[in-house]
Amino acid sequence: MVTILIALASRSPVTILDEPAAGLDVVMRERFYQLLLEDFAQTGRTFIVSTHIIEEAASVFERVIILDEGRIIENAPTEELVDQFRYVSGRDDVVDRACSGLQVLMTHQMGRHKTVAVRGDAVRLAEEEDVDVSPMNLQNVFVALCGHGDAQ
Repeated sequence: MVTILIALASRSPVTILDEPAAGLDVVMRERFYQLLLEDFAQTGRTFIVSTHIIEEAASVFERVIILDEGRIIENAPTEELVDQFRYVSGRDDVVDRACSGLQVLMTHQMGRHKTVAVRGDAVRLAEEEDVDVSPMNLQNVFVALCGHGDAQ
């Protein structure tokens, strides 16, 4: 908490926070993100936050930079990035046909039922094919991009 208070009190135009909420309980983490947003609204200063608690912090991220093995693999506005990804599920042969032409990042299959994480225009698939299409959150997107393959 002391480090967070010093960082917020510094009023530096750019403040870098590395895993700032990692040692906090859930109530204090929520309060921290509220303070961060309030400070941003008042000052407009830039906060760079590195975290592994992705989904909890996602609502405060205006822009996301995703690193994988030291390389930047994504650098985009949060909503714009997340909106590119979907889960598509259904019978395996129908999912394969429906996802043809899309970037398939991860696959999970149980019997004939298959779920894939895709990048691309999957929203139209629910209308055109007998598949379910559901959104992914930022943490799901991170896992799909950095998970390195299929989960069978």
